[in-house]
Amino acid sequence: MDIVNEKSSWFVTVSFLDEEGAPVAPDSGSYRIDDAGSGAEITADTAFVPSGTSHVIEITPGENSIVGAAEADTRLLTVTFAYSGGRQGTAEYAYLVKNLSKVS
Repeated sequence: MDIVNEKSSWFVTVSFLDEEGAPVAPDSGSYRIDDAGSGAEITADTAFVPSGTSHVIEITPGENSIVGAAEADTRLLTVTFAYSGGRQGTAEYAYLVKNLSKVS
C-alpha cells in the first residue's frame, strides 16, 4: 500500500480496462475519496473527462488531511467509468495517509 504524508499532493494514474483486461478509452468518468476508518466522505463524486486509456487524478493536500487523531488514515479512491455503448467499469485504490503530527 502506498503511503502519503499528510497535507501532501498525490497523483494517481488510473488505467481503464474492459472486462477482458484490454485498454479502453471511456466516454466519461468520476471518482470519489472516502476515509476507510470512519466512513467519512472526503470528496463527493467528481466528474472528469478521460482523454485516452488512462487519466491522472490529483489528490489535493486538503484531501490528504488526517481525520481525528489517528497515526494514519486509510483512504479509498473509487473510480467509475462508462465506455462502449453503456458498459461500465469500476476500480478502487487504497492508500495510507501518514500523520506527521507537526504539520499545521
